Amino acid sequence: MCTSNRWCMVNAYTQLILPKTRKQGKFRNYTYPVQHPVQWLFTMENTTYNKGYTLMNNLEVFEKLIEDTVSGGLHTMVLALGHRVGIVDAFYRLGRPATAKEISKEASLNLRYVQEWLACMTAKGIVQYEDESYSLPASERVQKAVLTSAVLPMFADCLSSLESVMRDPDHNRGYPFPKKDLEWLGKFNEVSAFNPEWITRNLEPVFEHFHTETQENIENILDFGCGYGKLCQQLALSQPDCDVTGVDIDEVSVKHCQQTYCYPNLRFLRNADLFYSNLKKNFHVIILMEVLHDLPDPSHVLSELKSVLKPNGYIVAFEPNISSDVSANIGSKAAQSHLPYSVFFCLPNSMSQSPAVGHGAGWGVEDRRQFIVNDGFSIVNVDSHLLDNEYDRIVFKMSTT
Repeated sequence: MCTSNRWCMVNAYTQLILPKTRKQGKFRNYTYPVQHPVQWLFTMENTTYNKGYTLMNNLEVFEKLIEDTVSGGLHTMVLALGHRVGIVDAFYRLGRPATAKEISKEASLNLRYVQEWLACMTAKGIVQYEDESYSLPASERVQKAVLTSAVLPMFADCLSSLESVMRDPDHNRGYPFPKKDLEWLGKFNEVSAFNPEWITRNLEPVFEHFHTETQENIENILDFGCGYGKLCQQLALSQPDCDVTGVDIDEVSVKHCQQTYCYPNLRFLRNADLFYSNLKKNFHVIILMEVLHDLPDPSHVLSELKSVLKPNGYIVAFEPNISSDVSANIGSKAAQSHLPYSVFFCLPNSMSQSPAVGHGAGWGVEDRRQFIVNDGFSIVNVDSHLLDNEYDRIVFKMSTT
């Protein structure tokens, strides 16, 4: 259970509201029997809050939470260093338990620094140690976790820029996605997310619904904001009778895709090449994978996408499954997974150009759906019982009213 948000809420209440309402003796919907609501919060027992979570009833709970969070962050940064300098890849290449000298030689690194890194990771239990040899399990989940750790140095690279825009209370300013982040996301998708099973669970129901509603076959699919192209590749393989087009604003990503994926039904374009081409009213389905909340002006982009969408076509947006109600996100795995990235990457990007709407991942499911309706679209209800809980899938089409 995540309690740090609740702690901040209580502190804010204590500093801003309590001086004006102390005589009321209330905190939210609860009457507290002591003068200070924080004291009352720590002494409450067997009391529920919102979604059935138990209120933290003593200071030790919070102390343990924050200590574990900080300790985990420190070790995550060390793990990220091992990924960046090649120690983790050296483990994978060796494919067996190895001594510090062997790992140092394989990675072409200074032995003493490798020894210290190994000591740190062994103490944490991440690297296994036996008979003077070290090992690191190599499963898909381990690789995904290691790649996730690699984002921390990128957070650090953004600190000065983020601090600058945060300290401007009068203007919405931000910065574009760092190039390293786009490259990292491409590598991350190679070991996670998009595979045939993901297509079956998350997109096949949409394709079937389109066919049932229109009696047409899907012949052209657009992945707008395709990044390093993993989803496009899987679509080209799973939908051999469809032409798949991947489009991205980042030229490096587009070039990577063009050089990496060669299929007769797959092509990659830059944004400008899409909108100034002969592809008007061409696509049956347009996919936006974690795109909307990153945009400084989503209304403008949706307006442009209308020009290449067939009149009866679908737009399918996958967005973080985060509620617009902050209290509903307490303990939410999706919120805890996506919001750190949003603080450093998504929100700044959505404020990097005019009109700098500043949505970010915290935009929320409810507000996002209302925005789409207000922008002239109709929501299409598609069977979602197989859908990944991490994402909110929004299927919509141009409104006929």
